[in-house]
Amino acid sequence: QEEGQEEGQEEDIPAVTCIQDGLRYHDRAVWKPEPCRVCICDNGNVLCDDVICEDTKNCPGASVPKDECCPVCPEGQVSPTDDQTTG
Repeated sequence: QEEGQEEGQEEDIPAVTCIQDGLRYHDRAVWKPEPCRVCICDNGNVLCDDVICEDTKNCPGASVPKDECCPVCPEGQVSPTDDQTTG
C-alpha cells in the first residue's frame, strides 16, 4: 500500500513540457533560440516572436552587444529630450 508514491512521482516530471530543437522546456519557460527571437512554452505549445527593439535614434553611440539583438545606448548617454522637462 504505497499510495503516496504516485503523488511524489508526478512532481518529478512536469505534466506539460515543450520540445524544440531536441531541448525540453517546462510549461511557462521563456528562452531565446537566437538573439532576435524569444520563445515561451505555453501549455505544450511553443510560441515564438521576433524581438522588437526600442528606437535609439537619439543615441548616436548606440551599439549591439555580443549575442544580443537590440542596440544599447552607452552608460550616461541620454537623449536631451528625456533629460529636460518644461513648465
